[in-house]
Amino acid sequence: MVAEIQGRDIFIDTGEGRMETYVTAPATPTSKLPLVVFLMDAPGKRPLLHQMADRIAAEGYHVMLPNLYYRETSGFQLDFTSRESFERMRGLMGNVGNNMVVRDVTALIHEAHANPSVNSKVVGVVGYCMSGPFALYSAAKLSDRVQAAASFYGVRLVTDKADSPHANLGLVSGELYVASAIGECTTVLHSTTDRNTTPKANVVTGMSCWDCSRAISRRSRGMQ
Repeated sequence: MVAEIQGRDIFIDTGEGRMETYVTAPATPTSKLPLVVFLMDAPGKRPLLHQMADRIAAEGYHVMLPNLYYRETSGFQLDFTSRESFERMRGLMGNVGNNMVVRDVTALIHEAHANPSVNSKVVGVVGYCMSGPFALYSAAKLSDRVQAAASFYGVRLVTDKADSPHANLGLVSGELYVASAIGECTTVLHSTTDRNTTPKANVVTGMSCWDCSRAISRRSRGMQ
């Protein structure tokens, strides 16, 4: 199913700030739409991610893409040619944690619940790179709401901290899709052996957003 979609930015008051969120969905839904929370990667909420969210929405979903840096800045988009911009990104991403994002996902679900065209009881969360662990951790901590979660090339899926995604996967009741480095993905899968739901895992490596892939390729060739 490919539908005509409509997207717009809204602001959600989370109690910790105003979270700018791109919301996109079919223009004329024929039934209540499942909710997909689309968590950004480190370069920020930007037009490329809007396009990716639109593609998901066109398949029949209500998609919400928040700016996870809203506590510090109303908007950040990485300038891939600027060293200073990369340093700014590192600072921003270092200040976003798993439990913070669970609160943000909860606020997004609450906002979606007020929309009569959304079935907020059917929720999926997808994360890329920086937000891969956020997606899996949200599936664990919000297991009564999140039916599916996907991590594409997620970082820090396995740490020695209490909020490590792999250490909390026993709480997950839905399905998981993990695209990651082989070693880390294996650890994640071993962490799910006591769960009733069989995880869906794809053991691959790489980047999920073309602008990141291009920037890394250019840097590897010594180009500025």
